[in-house]
Amino acid sequence: MYTAKLLSIPFGLEKAVPLLKFGKRIKIDLGKVIMEQSPKKQFFFLEAATVGLRADVHNYSMLLEKGQFNAGLDLLKSVFFHTVYPTNLLLDNQKTIRSQAFLIWIANAPHPGPVWPEISQAKLDDHTLTVMLFNMNRWQFLKYLLLNKSKLQPIFPRVTKFKVKEVVLKSNRTQWLQIGETPILWQRGTSASISICPNSLQVIAGYPAKVPLAFTPKDKSVCP
Repeated sequence: MYTAKLLSIPFGLEKAVPLLKFGKRIKIDLGKVIMEQSPKKQFFFLEAATVGLRADVHNYSMLLEKGQFNAGLDLLKSVFFHTVYPTNLLLDNQKTIRSQAFLIWIANAPHPGPVWPEISQAKLDDHTLTVMLFNMNRWQFLKYLLLNKSKLQPIFPRVTKFKVKEVVLKSNRTQWLQIGETPILWQRGTSASISICPNSLQVIAGYPAKVPLAFTPKDKSVCP
């Protein structure tokens, strides 16, 4: 939904159809996730993958929408009593970080949603992922969100950012890993490898495309 907005693709069918003839064809990157617990499966995302509060809340809200009303209590517990677990991150097979961040955000797109902070450094064709570690408590994170949606520019030294091609996550506790809009129960002691797939998807964009593009990609599509 938000990627379509960035690409200036109208939501109405009548307005979107003319783009098939007059739209601009561009190539964008995809994020790929391979989990040790199910190595034969591959998951892909356009916008972001997350570990932490967002993944928990999204999972329980989906169950609630499906009529599993007992998930409502779990949803409230997740918001008010969210537990942060240590997670190890291996960046580009070079740098290892042991993080206990309130939220780990791995972005491919710069605008992941209306209530979440805008990842302005991320671009859909720069062949990298933007990793953000929100090293703060729930109240500091709430303040960050509120400032981010106002005209003020939030500056938090507790937000650590990295640009990588691959990040491998590992935790000793079972957690929710949200891949795009899909929540996956990530088993403890197993790894999750998240990498970038350059130029893997050709799309039709409107005019002007609002998505921040790094360059016009000319190299072949690659998904290691």
